[in-house]
Amino acid sequence: KHVKIYNNIVRNTLRESIQIANMIEDVEIYNNTLLNAGLEYAIHQTNLLQIGDNSVANVYNNILIEAPATGFAVFGKGNISFTNNYLSSNKGMFIDNRIFTDSLTQINIKQNYFREIRGNQIIKNYNEINYLTVQDNKYETDTIFFLNQSGNINNFTEQNNTLTSIPEIEFTDPSNNDYSLKSTNPIEYQNMGASGGPEYFDEIAEQISSIEPIFNTDKIKLYPNPVNEKLNVKFPIHLIGKSNVVIRNMIGKTVYN
Repeated sequence: KHVKIYNNIVRNTLRESIQIANMIEDVEIYNNTLLNAGLEYAIHQTNLLQIGDNSVANVYNNILIEAPATGFAVFGKGNISFTNNYLSSNKGMFIDNRIFTDSLTQINIKQNYFREIRGNQIIKNYNEINYLTVQDNKYETDTIFFLNQSGNINNFTEQNNTLTSIPEIEFTDPSNNDYSLKSTNPIEYQNMGASGGPEYFDEIAEQISSIEPIFNTDKIKLYPNPVNEKLNVKFPIHLIGKSNVVIRNMIGKTVYN
């Protein structure tokens, strides 16, 4: 639960760029740049991003380019959304259900960009359980946009998807690992992908390496323990300022925030 996967540049992987499973609550995958996955051609491992069984996800502002199979492979339980993602040079999306699919939840695919998609369709659906909403997407390849092979003709809405020219996304200097977006990209692309080039990530790495570990029992004090009504939390002096305190019980349920 409570997982965020963001701001990663993942390139030239033998298998998939990102795969999740058994992530059941509050999962976000956003602003990642995923390039050239599945180079080993291992069976079922040639997609860019896979939402596996028993998983939910909010997937947005990602760039997914080049894979033998799909950009998105979706096998989650439902409560999954894909918004403002750019997919190019792959087989688009494949959607199916698995063991833990929740029939009361939906899958939403809205306002995404599909460029140079290979295959006989952009989105192929075998999921007969979740309700799908597929709308306001743009695609460049003149083929079937949404192919429903689930056997359920009442579990989806498809509307306002447009066949149109889609500009190729441009990075600043890929030869020097700078995958920030050029300012000449369409405004629709400006919030996509991982932020900045090498200098940005060097700066972040330097900041992380300079942080003093604080989660030691000699630096944060909680008392009394066990507690009845009033819990005291004592912080190191350099943590003066706003802090967020979350208390969970033994099974992970939040009892105070």
